[in-house]
Amino acid sequence: MEGRRYSIGVRNHSGVLRLMAGAAICCAVLLGGCGTGVPVVVTPPVAPASKIAGNWLLFGAFPKAVESPTTQPGMAISFDAVGNNLVASAAISTTCGAMGLSFGARFGAAVTGTVASDGSFTVSSLNPGGTTNITTLSVSGNVPTTAGASWSGTYALVASEPGCSFSQTGLFTATAVQDVNGTYAGTGTVLVASGTAIPANTPVTVSVALQQGAPLYTPFGTTTSSRVGLKGSIQISGFSCFSKGNSSTSAASEVVGGPLSANFVMDDGSTLMMVGSIDDVATSRLDVDFFQVNGGSCSGFYSFGINPMVVQRQ
Repeated sequence: MEGRRYSIGVRNHSGVLRLMAGAAICCAVLLGGCGTGVPVVVTPPVAPASKIAGNWLLFGAFPKAVESPTTQPGMAISFDAVGNNLVASAAISTTCGAMGLSFGARFGAAVTGTVASDGSFTVSSLNPGGTTNITTLSVSGNVPTTAGASWSGTYALVASEPGCSFSQTGLFTATAVQDVNGTYAGTGTVLVASGTAIPANTPVTVSVALQQGAPLYTPFGTTTSSRVGLKGSIQISGFSCFSKGNSSTSAASEVVGGPLSANFVMDDGSTLMMVGSIDDVATSRLDVDFFQVNGGSCSGFYSFGINPMVVQRQ
């Protein structure tokens, strides 16, 4: 009997505690606190910045690595997330001045900000350009609730260039751009060749395998894991000095909004930097503007002119 009474007593006491606790919780939630108690403050979870990591076309056409008279206005941005901190690389193409000159701005990994608990953010950059002009960029928006979903925001761009000064603001709805991932192949004709390895008008065939989301290498030997980083390999015909190469571990390969650059160590020991641009939101093809080769017998600058070599994803 003693054991039974003890058992029943525990159950009854436990039930009273549950009722008291339940009443306190209800009071706190419904009335913001009971009597002189401290109100319960519910803090929403921090929005994961990783949902916005990747490439986005904010408006217009993709900015190009090399501007031309036919370049259309547009803006693209590539985000990397470190916790709830954002690091962005952006590219903008616009027009300015009385003659409507094409203006291209690049902000490589220089646009930074933090995502707030409600998912809102502002990333901004002050990008000095010499001693007479300063360009600033600010982008504000809300992290999408689902990775890859569109999101809306505002931007502000201020530039002071000789003959090209303006202050531009606007609204946008960002469209997700697929990661650069796959093997891209194509053929083009080198129109300008500063090196002596091949003459102008030489056809060149390229097959380049690229994967986005790779370490970024610096000349100091340090690496940073990054969503904007690229790695891969290249096969190329048309040059007598080399035929293939792999990603450099001393120079960064990355996406900067629409434009991209990829650095390879070739089989003759030289380094080749391929510079081009994303051509569509599906990244089904890339424009290749030029190669810069350093070292070896093919050292020089090789441009495909105003008509870039288009490489299609296979």
